[in-house]
Amino acid sequence: MSTNYRALLSPALSFLCIAIALAITMRTLCASLKLLPEIPWEDGWKTAILLGTYGKLTLSDLFAQHNEHRILLTHLVDLADLYIFGGRNLFHFAVTVIATAAQAAAIGWLATYKIGCTHSERIALYSLAFGTLFSLPQIELFFWSFAVGNVLSSLFVILTLAILSRAHEYRSLTLMSYAVAAGILAVFGLASGLLVWPIGLLALLACERKFTGKSLIWLITGGLAYLLYFHNYVSPPYHADPRQALMQHPADLLAFFLIVIGSLAGGHGVAIAAAAGGAAATWMGSAFIAYAEAFAKSPRNITALLGITIFSCLSAAAAASSRINFGLEHALSSRYTVLSALSFACIFATNFALRNRPAENRTHERIRTPIIALCALAVIFYLPSREIDRFADASAKMGATSIAIALHIDDAQQTPWNPSFHPFILNALGFFEKQRLSVFHGDRYRVGQALSDRFRPVRATRCSGHVDAVDAVAVSPDSLRVAGWAWLNDTHDLPDRIVLTDGSQRIVGWAAEGWLRPDVPKTLTRSRRSGWVGYARAAPGTTLQAFAVNTSKGTACSLR
Repeated sequence: MSTNYRALLSPALSFLCIAIALAITMRTLCASLKLLPEIPWEDGWKTAILLGTYGKLTLSDLFAQHNEHRILLTHLVDLADLYIFGGRNLFHFAVTVIATAAQAAAIGWLATYKIGCTHSERIALYSLAFGTLFSLPQIELFFWSFAVGNVLSSLFVILTLAILSRAHEYRSLTLMSYAVAAGILAVFGLASGLLVWPIGLLALLACERKFTGKSLIWLITGGLAYLLYFHNYVSPPYHADPRQALMQHPADLLAFFLIVIGSLAGGHGVAIAAAAGGAAATWMGSAFIAYAEAFAKSPRNITALLGITIFSCLSAAAAASSRINFGLEHALSSRYTVLSALSFACIFATNFALRNRPAENRTHERIRTPIIALCALAVIFYLPSREIDRFADASAKMGATSIAIALHIDDAQQTPWNPSFHPFILNALGFFEKQRLSVFHGDRYRVGQALSDRFRPVRATRCSGHVDAVDAVAVSPDSLRVAGWAWLNDTHDLPDRIVLTDGSQRIVGWAAEGWLRPDVPKTLTRSRRSGWVGYARAAPGTTLQAFAVNTSKGTACSLR
């Protein structure tokens, strides 16, 4: 290959890798931000319920067991979001984005540190790491605020192993103290963080080639971390017994494990995910064999990459052994995709770092890596999220529930949480209102003012839609549940929100968009989710009018 041709091709490949990785990242983040709920979802209520019930969090509350986890990091992020950022889940989103970006950057650094590679190869590896970790199947991590502990735990595992891979270069124990701190934080993000201690010991032994004082320090601090974690620990009663599961259902355990490892492809079903997991496992095996053969000459940072891969595999095995009774479909839960994403990103990076590169083939090598990364990114770009519709449904329902909460309308039959939790969540909502947090923060759902004071009314031809139903809420007097559909004709998009007014155009309520309405003709709207449901503070029989709002333009269009 001529030098001129290579000089032109390498920058073009680098640009394409960056462009596709950026497109993948922006698509996932934009979709997540659009669906991001204002109130907690599922386990995300934990901190708010404790604050609403007891008024404060004690040290024991912060370290208390939640299922099999101790979620100190999640509680800390919750508290920061509530008391600094108004409790709107935006801080969780920001922390998750930053932590995921840090994971990708760390993997890219480990793949290229002290390894001779071109700028094109380095760009390809970083782009692939970002594209994989920000792929659409990862959307639950950004949508579900409670998943922040999962992401932070994985980040601290990666940082711990990265630090340990360099500990042999320094006689000072400063780096070891950083590794110990990161390892402890990994443990109190998610239960799988416990794996960092045995994996870290193996990494230290591999990097230093012998048992040293640093290994002893790591062993002792790891033991203390385990003692602290398992103090007063109670095994969750609904989890399967790992030993019994291994003896009675070994094939199902293997299938669950492979599905978790291949869950990035879970949008195509269980069989495809299992096949992807099998391919990843085979690729992992070849990487470990290559590492063993070149152990003496291999850069130490490769040990960290393989340690992350082992962490992902052991975490998948732990999930399989404890949750096999939930069925194989549970292995496709998108919270497990982080293990799949880390596995694929690290194995690609490891194979790059371990590859044999004779001088006479170096020219082709420089082109080969970006081309392979480009092909992988193209596949990742088209990976669907299996649960995107479930998140969209949950987001729409939580949007309507947020409005009901803000307007003090108790419509318990429409709430997205288990009815048995309703009394505890009421305590949390009382705390939110007292502190002016979450839906009570700011004047987003303010009623009583004239429509023209908030938005600029525009002609009705700029939107399409209809009010389909107005029903009284049985347990809340002077409250109405309103439903319909809407579409903005001028922007060819869904409205940002729906405002409800009485006959004098005084705002009496709001509605959340994004509800599934496949019955609306495609000639009127391009989206299946043109439906909206909301609430109004008005007596039955009140004449209501709905307006589709375009927030960026500050306009409100009457729905005829």
